[in-house]
Amino acid sequence: MANLNSRVMAWFRRKKEKPMKKVAHYLVKKGVTANMVTFASLFAGILAVYFLFQNHLLFFLFVLIHLFLDALDGVVARIKGATAEGKSFDLLVDRLVNLGMLLKIASYSESSIASLAVLFFILSQGIYFYTKFEAPAYFTRTWVLIILVIKLPLIAASFAGVMNLYGLYKQYKWFRKKKRSTSLKKRP
Repeated sequence: MANLNSRVMAWFRRKKEKPMKKVAHYLVKKGVTANMVTFASLFAGILAVYFLFQNHLLFFLFVLIHLFLDALDGVVARIKGATAEGKSFDLLVDRLVNLGMLLKIASYSESSIASLAVLFFILSQGIYFYTKFEAPAYFTRTWVLIILVIKLPLIAASFAGVMNLYGLYKQYKWFRKKKRSTSLKKRP
């Protein structure tokens, strides 16, 4: 599952990068950094969360802006030189927007499924950040937004919940494997 998702995302990344390079080069010439673009992406994502369930057209518009800026920040970063801090900031912004969407679904639907999705998301992504991005994790933000655009909030939350629960399982296996390899190294 992760391999298919990685391949699909890599294909989209290749397709979107070429037309964005002109915009990215223009922004770099104007002194815009990748972190500035990421911050603008966060702002658009927060507005998308705000308009979810209130105004579908504005929600859709801010989702598109958020996703465009999220893609653009990576292109700008590759032109100017990516940094570890920039990557962490970008990942954090993606997670905050995803969490905002899931929290809004949970509060509006009052569904225990959506509440569990929030819990699984926080645990899985928290472990991912705690291990400094080494533990396996599944990133569901783009798919959650796509599902929300077609007005299926409980399916979006269910998808995020299942993927993050699976991520917790993969993290458990990762920790066990890491513990085994550490204990084998300690043996004389």
